Amino acid sequence: MVQPIYILEGDEAFLIEQFYQQIAPDSALDSEYEVISMDLEEDSIEAMLNEADSYSFFASKRLITVHHGAILSSQTSLKMSDTDKERLNTYFNNPNPSSVVIFHHGTSKIDGRKKLTKVAKKQGYVVDVTSPDESKVKQYLQQYLANQNFQLSAHLVDSLLVRVSYSLTQAIEELKKLQLYALSGNEIDEATLTQLVPRTMESDIFKLTNALSAKKYSEAIQIYEDLILLKHEPIAIFGLIISQFRVMLQSYILQRQGYQPSDIAKLLNIHPYRVQIALQNARHISLSSLKTFYDYLAEIDFKLKTGVGMPDNHFYLLITQLHQLYQ
Repeated sequence: MVQPIYILEGDEAFLIEQFYQQIAPDSALDSEYEVISMDLEEDSIEAMLNEADSYSFFASKRLITVHHGAILSSQTSLKMSDTDKERLNTYFNNPNPSSVVIFHHGTSKIDGRKKLTKVAKKQGYVVDVTSPDESKVKQYLQQYLANQNFQLSAHLVDSLLVRVSYSLTQAIEELKKLQLYALSGNEIDEATLTQLVPRTMESDIFKLTNALSAKKYSEAIQIYEDLILLKHEPIAIFGLIISQFRVMLQSYILQRQGYQPSDIAKLLNIHPYRVQIALQNARHISLSSLKTFYDYLAEIDFKLKTGVGMPDNHFYLLITQLHQLYQ
């Protein structure tokens, strides 16, 4: 049953698209709904509520999309008078059954103390469309593949996720591209995926970290220099390298404490594939050396942020330090 009010908390485009398809499929839009778009950065609360209270002359219902609709947040630029708040509260308790009002709340934190929030949650108006954790993204992809009757090996799905930095929306878009390619009778393999799916900075850092861990220093230098040529900031590059080695260090410690890789993934809130690769990389170095190297990375990060030394020199010294620890 379609409710009269929805508040979309989050900004994951794929989940938002799925939500709209559930409440108003494309086939129903023209025949059942008069579609209206509003923006609370341009339109007033009063104007929006007047639209919501009105009835359509052209369709059985009105579908009102309200952009920048962070009405439940205390950390927003949205200005609301006491009158606006009271009118919203009144409407939430007695909405027009002929209107479906969808507030795009975005990533602004919902304030549970607000009276309006309590009403919204009690009525079940809040819908979670936040970007899923890494561990859940693969589930969405597997479900999408099953629905589309499109087969892709688990290894290729993992490679795709790394390449799109575990972005659900981007992963779905790339799957659609691969699906079209496969419909032409082409085989999808690792080389095809690499060719069709564009690189991201995060996926390059993942490869760089793996190269460093495997002592493939020439490959690591080439990836670093490619990132610099692509105008990525050294501070950002080092920040992501630190993040990858942090996962390696945390996974290493938790495994020694008896945790299984699946449990580590849940504890760290990351995709199991990242834990698997982190543990593989950690086999090449002792825990004490890994801790030493992580401390060294943090020191370089601090120097970069305070403008000490040349970024390229720091990277080459980093490789020297890691090589010495592997001896």
